[in-house]
Amino acid sequence: MKAGKICFKCKQRAPNYCNKQDKVCKPCFMDSVVHRFKSSLRTNLKIWKDDLNLICVSGGSASMALLDLMHNALFGDEESAAEGVVKVSQRKLFFRVHVLHVDEGRAVYGWSEEFHRQQLEMIKRLCEEKYKFTYTIVPIEAAFDIVPASLDVRMPSPEEKERLLQERKMDEANHATQDDQLFETVKNKHMEIEDLEAKRERFKALISSLPIESSFQEDLIFYLKKLMISDFCLRYNFKKALFGTTSHKVATQLLGQICKGRGASVAHEISYVDDKNFGGRISYMSPMRDFLLKEIALYNRNRKVEAILQEPLAKINQQKLARPTNAPSFASTDLLIQAFFSKLQDKYNVNTVPTVVRLTGKLKKEDFEGGDARPYPFCPLCLGVRDRINNLLEVGSIIKSIQVSKEERDPDQFITKTKDVPAAVQSADEWFPDQLEQVLCFGCKRLAISAQNRS
Repeated sequence: MKAGKICFKCKQRAPNYCNKQDKVCKPCFMDSVVHRFKSSLRTNLKIWKDDLNLICVSGGSASMALLDLMHNALFGDEESAAEGVVKVSQRKLFFRVHVLHVDEGRAVYGWSEEFHRQQLEMIKRLCEEKYKFTYTIVPIEAAFDIVPASLDVRMPSPEEKERLLQERKMDEANHATQDDQLFETVKNKHMEIEDLEAKRERFKALISSLPIESSFQEDLIFYLKKLMISDFCLRYNFKKALFGTTSHKVATQLLGQICKGRGASVAHEISYVDDKNFGGRISYMSPMRDFLLKEIALYNRNRKVEAILQEPLAKINQQKLARPTNAPSFASTDLLIQAFFSKLQDKYNVNTVPTVVRLTGKLKKEDFEGGDARPYPFCPLCLGVRDRINNLLEVGSIIKSIQVSKEERDPDQFITKTKDVPAAVQSADEWFPDQLEQVLCFGCKRLAISAQNRS
């Protein structure tokens, strides 16, 4: 064969795909995806033998691909290997996996009872029969049952830091353990909550109080889900929570978070490992951070991975209006930025998104020491970095008054002199009398301000 008409990797078969300008055959492409995923687990996430991992599955294409890749990394795939799609794994991994699915179908998207039942049965069937993973399904309405004391965002004291450090060393040496009796209460269970219908209506009222533009509703839903995942991890001693975050999601978050006033958290939340919260007791991980949406789609197609096909919430909201907006991407900030990167990736330069992802690796993470000066550096809603009081976007100026020196004051005009003494803001209480404004970050304050009914 001529150059360019054979797979650049094996140099034997005709290419099936063009991935980042590289022409590759189907077996080599699938083998590459599996190899990159396993390498990410070892090198970037440092997941080793007998580690206890929580796989957070929404049902979308990326999270279902994560579930399938996890199964492949653990058990290999003799069935596809027999068909010549992917090689049998030469080096299998040995760690423990539990699947958590937050059920948001009826409360958020308004699914019918029959469609809702079918999707949950699909999740259960895949976990039990295909992947042999234990699972827990939790309704999103359970967010109202979270005990605030269980999600303490206070930075640990020096004594607590030392205890957590020793606990982490023990986990690395002996691996995290669980209370088997407690875990049995959620193992392979669809959790039931009291007053489900009442809480569902309450949840819908909460979401509908926010404007449908600028991704406010989507952001609040995501933050509530993250709080539920964190509560589940702390309660059942899961140290690592894995998400199906792709490179397009990373690039979208980079610009999106800055546009929403959440730039202080970007460096942590789009990295491979985010362990800034709860004294490092939970690590939020993104093993698929370097995978393009195209690669995920091809992998799912070849592996026949089942997923929940769901339209974006912004589109659903616009379709309900008598006069839908003419704004692009249904007036959604996240969808607009994602479309921007997708067009650049497809029509301008195939390395656009990978370049942005590499750029995010150069962002410097803030080191949180805590102590009396800043005991609560995180927002209790989004778990992101809470802005300092000298954020001029919030307060306008840190100077609240100027004591003018009578000795040098010009009676005809007001010009400050060298002896004039400015009085600066000393605490958050001086600018934010409302307790809600004191504890939330800048982005969450904007979200709360935009609500129609703040009660």
